[in-house]
Amino acid sequence: MMKLIFLCILFAVLSCKDLSLKNNVNEPTVYSKIDSTKSKDTLSIGLPNNLKEFISKTGDLWLQSWTKNEPNFNLNDFSQEFKKSFSYEWEDYNRDSFVTLDEFTKESKFGWTVDLYSYHTVIESVQNISFGVDQKVYIYTDNQIMDFLTLGSDESIEDAFWLNDGKKLVLLGYYNDGKIKPIIWWFDFTKKEEVRYINSSISAPERNPFIVDYLINR
Repeated sequence: MMKLIFLCILFAVLSCKDLSLKNNVNEPTVYSKIDSTKSKDTLSIGLPNNLKEFISKTGDLWLQSWTKNEPNFNLNDFSQEFKKSFSYEWEDYNRDSFVTLDEFTKESKFGWTVDLYSYHTVIESVQNISFGVDQKVYIYTDNQIMDFLTLGSDESIEDAFWLNDGKKLVLLGYYNDGKIKPIIWWFDFTKKEEVRYINSSISAPERNPFIVDYLINR
């Protein structure tokens, strides 16, 4: 029952988010602890083969969510949008005070967990439920947490995977500038380097809430 209630709330949030995109397509992304200055155009660089292979094996549900409505979707069509360095800061916290749902967390073998849809993002108050179009991505350990990414209404992260040969994180989602385009975001926490890839060959008019299918099929 709790999952169903949360699913309904999240569906409403994503619907509000898609509606707000029509009026806020130029709203910038807000990066938490990340330099927002983009590098020069690097769209001639494609998705590395090892990353394509990894996503093909682990991100099959996300891939199917695109190919179901976009039969021409292909990982070979992703191009590097930007590459830059980033920084991050840990803060102490009480794990018991941070409420999450397991469906939206991915734990690594080295003790880091990424949380895509915490209650802190969707429900601001237990007594007074309210909705917003922003999304926060948290990463935490047993006793530390970082508020890693804050995304505006023009971007959404839908799934995440850890690579265990070093502290590396892959985020899967989309960007909306009036048309919805898939994005793949790669973070290397050892090198403190991030690279984002975008598939500009896909320009979908709308995006079905991936998280709904994700919960149903998981």
